[in-house]
Order: sequence, then structure tokens, then C-alpha cells
Amino acid sequence: MKIATLGLTLLALDLGGCGKVDKKDISTSHPSSNVVTTEPSTGVAQGRFNKDAKADQRLVGSPNSEVKEDFVTFAPGALAVDTDVTIRQGSDLGSTPPADLGLASGVTILGGTTPVLLGASPDTPKTVAPFTISIPVPLDTPAGAKLNLADSGAKVGLLYLVKTDAGNKIGFYAFGTSDLVGTYLRYKTSSFGWFRIVILSAAAVTTEKTTQLSPGAK
Repeated sequence: MKIATLGLTLLALDLGGCGKVDKKDISTSHPSSNVVTTEPSTGVAQGRFNKDAKADQRLVGSPNSEVKEDFVTFAPGALAVDTDVTIRQGSDLGSTPPADLGLASGVTILGGTTPVLLGASPDTPKTVAPFTISIPVPLDTPAGAKLNLADSGAKVGLLYLVKTDAGNKIGFYAFGTSDLVGTYLRYKTSSFGWFRIVILSAAAVTTEKTTQLSPGAK
């Protein structure tokens, strides 16, 4: 499938229920980790990030997981302390957005990517500046509707559940064409937790609320 020009890039996601997207053959320029990496358990990638690093530090998901092409990038000075970061597949929250999010009644999740769970040690890492989460988006799938980020009516976005100093937060970030870099949608945050690109059944604005739900990050 050709990518339309002038910012009208087509985003193809599987709308056959709340299933995850096929990520095969997404990108020929898939990056690799540039930090010391281990796999403490199957499907979990762990990297050691140095607070004094002079260049970007990057950790990519384990090749033994469904999030093997998701990655996180910390710019120099983003961390106040040396931090061990983990990437693993997160659990599926289902087709109904959590009530704490406060979306309009009847809005459902039609589809999306495999959830990714970002954890850190120490458990409450000190971030001085936001870091970047990059989630690959299939530009062509065997089945599914094609949505245009430029005129999708804010139906395509990032659903997230994170830990903050002020407690747990749940939010939805409405993506635009400026968030798409190559075959990746990118999101800046200062918090660790659960993240998933979703397609909603109706438009929603960017929002964030306090919640008692836990992202499950360790």
C-alpha cells in the first residue's frame, strides 16, 4: 500500500473486534537497543540507563515478545538517577474504556496494537525531562479499515495508565499526523506504566484523570 503524501498517511488497523494488530514486516529500519540489555524472564527486555549519558539511550522490546518493535528513548539528562527500565507485553483491558476515563457513554475500543508495559527500578524513578515511547503502526494489514490520521476525528489515540507522584493516572491522547514518524507513532511522557494505541468508535479529546486502577508495572 502506498503512503499518501501531504500528511495524509493512512493508518491501517484491524477492526475485527478488540484484537491486536499484525506487526509483521512493519519497518526495514527497526532500531536496536544501545544500552546494556538482559532478559530476566521470557518476553521481558531490561536495560540499564545511565543518568550521565551524553547521547540518546534506547531500549527495544524483547524479540521473544509481541512488543519486540516497541522502544523507549531517553535523551541526555532525562534521568536524575541510574535506572533499570523494562519493556514487556501488557494485559488487554477489553473493548470498553475504563469508566474512570470519563468518555461518552457507549464509546468502545474497536481495535488497537498490543499493549506495552514499561516498568522501572527504582520503582519511582526520577525523570528530569520527558522520554519518548515509540509504537510501530502497520501501514498495511490483511484485513481492516484504513483510517486517516489527518481526518480520523480524533478516534485514533493512545490509551494509557501510568504512575505519577500525584497518584495513578488514566488518559487518552488524540494522535495527529505530526506524531507519526516513519512507521512509528511517538509519545512523550515522564511516567511509566501501560500504553496502547487504540481506535475508538467515536471521537474523543485528549484527557487525563486520576484513577485507582494500577498499570501493573514492576
